[in-house]
Amino acid sequence: MGIFGYLKGMIALTILAFIGYINLYAYNFTGEATPENHGSLDSLFLWSMTATTFLFSVLVVGLFVSHWALKKENKRLKSKLESQED
Repeated sequence: MGIFGYLKGMIALTILAFIGYINLYAYNFTGEATPENHGSLDSLFLWSMTATTFLFSVLVVGLFVSHWALKKENKRLKSKLESQED
């Protein structure tokens, strides 16, 4: 449980950091770029929002699945412990 929780936390923090990096890159780039000089910036914003949405979805689904797996494992261990007591 300990190492699993640690790894889950590290993966979640990595995904959040990557989301922040993508948005920082997109908005720093657009701060320097202007539509007059570089054309439409819609593709950059679309890519940034798509990547952010995808990574956030992976984060939420991953945390839900790991929570579900831990609850299932906990229930299995409780029933195993109760059967040993009898």
